[in-house]
Amino acid sequence: MTSKRAASTRPARPAKQRKPTTSSGAESASTRPAAKPEPGISPARSAAPEDTQGFEARTVKTIIRLLERCTVVGRRPAEVFTDWIELVHALLDMEPKHEQALAETGTFAPDPPEVVALLVRLRQTYPYREGAKEHYLDYFLQAFAELRMSTTVGFVDIVGTIYMQWGWPNATLGQFFTPTSLTSLITRLTIGDGRSQVHAQLQAAIAQSPAAQAALLAGSTLEGEVALAWLIARVIPHAIEHYEPVTVYDPCVGSAAFLVSASEQFDPWMNQLLHQPNRV
Repeated sequence: MTSKRAASTRPARPAKQRKPTTSSGAESASTRPAAKPEPGISPARSAAPEDTQGFEARTVKTIIRLLERCTVVGRRPAEVFTDWIELVHALLDMEPKHEQALAETGTFAPDPPEVVALLVRLRQTYPYREGAKEHYLDYFLQAFAELRMSTTVGFVDIVGTIYMQWGWPNATLGQFFTPTSLTSLITRLTIGDGRSQVHAQLQAAIAQSPAAQAALLAGSTLEGEVALAWLIARVIPHAIEHYEPVTVYDPCVGSAAFLVSASEQFDPWMNQLLHQPNRV
């Protein structure tokens, strides 16, 4: 029989809240709480911006140690990494749906069948540890909590670094990945001021749309985040059909490290402007 605990993508609580609880009093059916850390594994932590590199290294090390513990079930690192990424994708995809459902109904959104199937499969693949009350899958939830905390320090490619260091390395075949420090340097030198390029393209697009110009004029007295929100919600939709996107070409995509670093040269809203991964 599959544990009820595997049947939900309800959002995780902050990493410091480790004790599993449920509204029903039964064994947790939510990924909100992360399991108590094993000895030698520190809880997720925040870091000052100036210590971003050190924070990234510590977070990567912690997540790898958590995932390594799951290999004891007979799964190779690459398989464990892939399973964890599938879970991370499902959790992140369901977060806004849970938030909307909570706001509208006061309850979490139901998980779609494919997500339920994923959670059941993972729970069966990573069962209870012998002599313990926790699943190996609980390490996945701890790793996810660490990953979520990494967003507090700005841009850090935690998943990409884990992929290169542990998930899919193959040094025996001469496969080595370009480190993030080098990809960031190269993309900065190659792209230059990406933000100004996007603004220039947007200005050209707005100039071709009377409706966009009118919306821009209507919000001309706004400032800061309010002005940006107005631009995104009220101006850009009228001009988007005239917008010529800034494109990034990577002729030899391996880990996609260059594309990820390239996205760092633009503001987040610019990367999502057309909702297409190859445009900004």
